[in-house]
Amino acid sequence: MRYDDEDELPPAERAQLERLPREDDLAPSEEDRVVRVLRAHGFLPSGAVPDRRQVRAVTLHYLRTVSTIAAAVALFASGVAFGAHLESRRGIEALLAVRDQDARHTAALVQRAGSAYVIALARLASADSAPSAEALQGREAAQATLRAAAASFARLGLGGAVAERIHLALGTAASRCASGEAKGNDLIWF
Repeated sequence: MRYDDEDELPPAERAQLERLPREDDLAPSEEDRVVRVLRAHGFLPSGAVPDRRQVRAVTLHYLRTVSTIAAAVALFASGVAFGAHLESRRGIEALLAVRDQDARHTAALVQRAGSAYVIALARLASADSAPSAEALQGREAAQATLRAAAASFARLGLGGAVAERIHLALGTAASRCASGEAKGNDLIWF
C-alpha cells in the first residue's frame, strides 16, 4: 500500500517507520569494492598519478584534434579563395566578351549605315536630272553627312592622310557650291 505525505499513517506503521535507521554504515571492504567498480567503469578518475606517457598521449590527442580542425578551416578558406578567383576570371572574360560583342555590333552598325548611305546616294543620283528643291536638299544633306563622317574619321585618326584629304576636299567642294562656282557633276578625287 502506498501513502502520500499528506495521508495519515496508522500508528503501528508510523512506529515501524521511525525505528528504521536513517543511515547504514558500510563495511570498509564494501566501500572499497564500490569505488573500484565505479573506477573500472570510468565513472570515477583513477586514484593514481598519471605518468608521462599518459599525459603525452592525452596532449597528442588534443593536438591532433586542434590541428585537424585548423587544417579543415584552412582547406575551406583556400577553397573559398580559389572559387572567388575563378569567378573573378569569369567576370573579366564576360566583360571582355561583351566589349568584343559591342565592338562587333558597332562595326556592323557602321557597315549598315554606310551601305544605307550609298544606296540613298544612288537613288538621289537616279532621281530627276532637273534640280528640284527636294533633290538639292538631298544633295546638301548627303554632302553634310559625308563631311561629318570624314571629319570623325580624321579626328579618330583611322584613315591618316586619306581621311584628312577627304575632309579638305569636301570642305573645298562645299565652299565652291556655296559660292556658285561648282558645276552640275563635279568629281571629287581623293
